[in-house]
Amino acid sequence: MATFIIPSFYGFGGVTYWGKMPFTDYPNYMGIIVLTLAVIGILFHKSKIKWYFVTTAFLALLLSFGKNFFIYQIFYDYFPYFNKFRVPAMFLILTQFSIAVLSGLGLETAFNLTTSSKTNISFKKLLGVVLSIIVLLFLLKLFYIPKPGYFPKYPQSNLPSAIIMNIDNLRLYMINSDMIKSLIFLFTGCAAYYINRQDWIGKRLLCGIIIMVSIIDMSFVNKNIIEPSKNSYRQSTITKKSFHSSFLRTDEVIRFLQKDKSQFRILPLQPLQQTNRWSAFHIESIEGYHPAKIYRYNQLKNEVGWNSLGVLQMLNVKYIISLEDLLHPAFEIVFSGKLFHKGEYQNANVYQFKYFMPRAFFVDKIQKIYDKKIQLEVLRENGFNPLTQSFIEHDPYDFEYSAFAKVNISHWTPDKIEFELDVPSKQFMLLSEIFYPEGWKITSHPDWKIYPVNTILRGIYIPSGSHRMIMEFIPNDIFFGSLLTWGSTAIIMLLILSGIFIKRKEDAE
Repeated sequence: MATFIIPSFYGFGGVTYWGKMPFTDYPNYMGIIVLTLAVIGILFHKSKIKWYFVTTAFLALLLSFGKNFFIYQIFYDYFPYFNKFRVPAMFLILTQFSIAVLSGLGLETAFNLTTSSKTNISFKKLLGVVLSIIVLLFLLKLFYIPKPGYFPKYPQSNLPSAIIMNIDNLRLYMINSDMIKSLIFLFTGCAAYYINRQDWIGKRLLCGIIIMVSIIDMSFVNKNIIEPSKNSYRQSTITKKSFHSSFLRTDEVIRFLQKDKSQFRILPLQPLQQTNRWSAFHIESIEGYHPAKIYRYNQLKNEVGWNSLGVLQMLNVKYIISLEDLLHPAFEIVFSGKLFHKGEYQNANVYQFKYFMPRAFFVDKIQKIYDKKIQLEVLRENGFNPLTQSFIEHDPYDFEYSAFAKVNISHWTPDKIEFELDVPSKQFMLLSEIFYPEGWKITSHPDWKIYPVNTILRGIYIPSGSHRMIMEFIPNDIFFGSLLTWGSTAIIMLLILSGIFIKRKEDAE
């Protein structure tokens, strides 16, 4: 919260940050004048609407504390869909929005106090708020800022002591610099109100000065994020156009993989695992990074990994991409070429998996394993075979495996898959796509169900005969979300129109 008024209070990202939120190490700064005007709006504005925004700002602030305040746990446990939110600090968006509205009310209030009443009482009220903000600035500086050498060593604990001391000095310099800027901005704002009070400038020019000073204030903070100085120990968040062009341009490895028109996935080995570049070329990978993780898949990835050939089979892995040589009898090298990685072209090898399984195939045997721990143990076994050892979480129905059963995926998109099936007897088909408890439906055969297989995948019982099966993603969340969105939009529009109608009627009377 100290970054509300001193943006560099906890450093400014990277090694200068010394707080406890390393993944959100930038400030939640809203502008010193904006915050001051918001306080004025809260204290002196006459309208009741301000209490709505005060309540919103305060409640959102408490929710942003997450596990550090009990109210978040209450919402998490009892409010529908609340547990879908990932980062509690994101609730500060509501606080910041409310502060912006309250500052508008404060701007109006401050103008009225300085123009409608020429007494010193009204001016002293505004001056009292400004002086309180200044006192708060100095209190934070005096009592909560450590001296150089006493800052927490995280996250640069392994750096030489001389560099750590330089970083601590840089922290103090940034804090002092921000305080000076804040004092200058506050003084400028007060001076603008004073000359307006003397009738030297009008209301519009006063508002223009306040807005311009606030923009300049925020611009300094934005510049520190986007274009940090060379002495800040941080790199710019802006990447060059040449990097984006190379990132989105095919290279030799990408072109080789694109020649394969079958449906397959790849497994990039370290240090390629975290990259998502493959998706730009519609190449599916079982690795990569996304902040919102599917629980079961993430559990499989962390607790089972990719050592089992059977796991690679059931995940439709056909190629392994590696910057190093891979010596394993199950993989043979099929291509070597340039791959764009970390801003440069590097030599990479493509290995083909000899025991590759298609995206959809029929299973010979299945067993029931309900316990998740036992499921993971089975998947960890080196000899795991998805054809004969696949498992489900319900009592299996009778089926008769046939080697002559055929399945062809005729159409595939992220939310719709079409199959052509020809099975001489009832089969159990394993589809190498993530199982969702809700959303995916077999729209062509509503009575057919989708079952979880091998912890994370989908399975369907296919009756004998020839079928054209269509599987679509139609989640209830989207339906109800759209309903709420359009319904609330319609209500808001009606309220606005009714307000305009009532206002005109009152004016006519």
